Amino acid sequence: MHYNISDKVSFQAGLTPAIRKELNHINTKETERIIEKQFNTDCNFQDNCTLALGTYYALNLLKEASEKFGLPFRATPPSLRVYKPTELIKQEDVNFGFCTAQLQKVMKKQPLFAPRSVFIKNVPDNIDKFNNRIEKWYEKRITSSDNFIAPFLHEILHNIHLKRIFDGHTQFGLLDAILMGNTSFSHQQNKIISDKIGSYAKTSQMELYAEAFAKMITDSLDSTGTKLASNPLDKLKDFPLFVQDFLKSQIG
Repeated sequence: MHYNISDKVSFQAGLTPAIRKELNHINTKETERIIEKQFNTDCNFQDNCTLALGTYYALNLLKEASEKFGLPFRATPPSLRVYKPTELIKQEDVNFGFCTAQLQKVMKKQPLFAPRSVFIKNVPDNIDKFNNRIEKWYEKRITSSDNFIAPFLHEILHNIHLKRIFDGHTQFGLLDAILMGNTSFSHQQNKIISDKIGSYAKTSQMELYAEAFAKMITDSLDSTGTKLASNPLDKLKDFPLFVQDFLKSQIG
C-alpha cells in the first residue's frame, strides 16, 4: 500500500503527492483486512478513507521505527473503532480520539473492548478539511505537530505506553497508568512544555509521552511523508532536559 515516489514534501501538513495518490486507491474494507493480518488489530473505519489511511500510515511508521531503529514501538491496539459520539456509552470530550486503559463497555451496540483499544471520532471523509483542522490545532499551539498523521500516532502511542506500563507493573499497572494520566509537571515545567511542544502535552505525563513521540516521528519523515528518513530518537535532543529524562525513563 505504499508508493515508491520521490516527491517534495508539501507545506500542507505532510499531504504529499504520494499520499494523495494512495488516497485515490484506498479501499477501507481491504485496509481493515490488511491491518488485521499485519498488525492483529481488528478495525472498523466506517468506510472513512481518510481515517483508514492515517491509521495505516501510523501503524507502519511505528513498525518501521521498531524494526529499523530498535525503538520499543511494536505494541498494536487489539481493536480500533471509528465512532459517532451518539454511539458511545458515555460522552467523551475529545477532539480526535481516545485509548482505553481497561476492559470496558465503550460503544452501546458493541461488546466489551480490551485494554489499549483505540477509538477515533468520525469526521467528514475529506482529507483537506481534516488536514486544515490539524493545522489549526498546531497554529494555536495545542498540538505538537501539524502533520495529519500525528493524531493517529498519538492514540496508537498511548496503546504502546500502556503496554509498557502493564508489562512493567503487573499488579498495579492500571493504577500506575491512571496516576500518570492525572499527573503533570511543575508550573514552570508545564509552561516550558506548552511553549516547546504544545499545550495538550502539559495536561499529563501520558499526554506528554504521546505528543512528544508523535512530533519526533513526524519530524523524521522522508520526502514521501510515509516513511522514516532518520531515527526519531535523534530528535530527543531538541527537547528540554527534563522532558528528555522523562521520555528516556518511559522507553527503557
